Amino acid sequence: MAWDFMGKSGLKTTAEQTGHTSQKLFGGDKPDIFSGIGLIVNSVLGLVGVAFLMLMMYGGYLWMTAQGNEGQVEKAIGIMKAAVIGLVLTFSAFAISVLVMSVFGEGAIN
Repeated sequence: MAWDFMGKSGLKTTAEQTGHTSQKLFGGDKPDIFSGIGLIVNSVLGLVGVAFLMLMMYGGYLWMTAQGNEGQVEKAIGIMKAAVIGLVLTFSAFAISVLVMSVFGEGAIN
C-alpha cells in the first residue's frame, strides 16, 4: 500500500491555505487570458536567460582561445556586447509588459 504523501505530509493543507490548489496549463481553477500570457512570458524569459548564458560562454571561449588574434578578440567582445544589449532590451520589454498587465489585468504576471 502506497503512502499518501499529499494527504499525510501536510503539503495539501499548506497549498490550500496559500491558494495553490491546482496547476492547470493557464493556472488556477478559472483560466484567463492574463494567466496564459504570464505563462508564455515567463517561459520566453527562461529561454532568453539560457540563450544569454550560452552566448556569454561562447564569447568567453572565443576570447580565451584567441591567443593574441585581435580579430577573434573583437568578435568575442562583439558577441558579448550583443548578448548584454539583447538581455537589457528583453527585460525592458518585460518591465513594460508587467506595467501594462498590472493596469489591465490586476498584476497577472507573477
